[in-house]
Amino acid sequence: MKLLKWAQSLDTYEAQPVKRVMIQDNGKLRPLGIPTIFDRLTQCMYYQIMDPIVEENSDRNSFGFRLRRDIGDVIQQLTIHLDQPYSATKILDADISKCFEKIDHNAILKDCIVFNKNPIAQ
Repeated sequence: MKLLKWAQSLDTYEAQPVKRVMIQDNGKLRPLGIPTIFDRLTQCMYYQIMDPIVEENSDRNSFGFRLRRDIGDVIQQLTIHLDQPYSATKILDADISKCFEKIDHNAILKDCIVFNKNPIAQ
């Protein structure tokens, strides 16, 4: 019953403010946000719902931050593609970790059809 109530409230769900603590990172202090238990559980539920959808619709040659994928898969695909006639002659390696701090999450959620649907038929 609580799970059904949770699922029905997804369209109005808002995370609680995180607890901020300062931690040492390479000699510098930086903030760390600790979410509430309920918010962590909600994140886990979202993940369980979204992971199969994302995996089904993702580029099969995308390897970053994906379960069951590792550097060996990347090397295999590079070997296959670079061994072709007229293949690419350069490989781009980029560290995009800081870009996620500047992403407009509301814009992403607005365009994400999964979050705009009622998960439970009434």
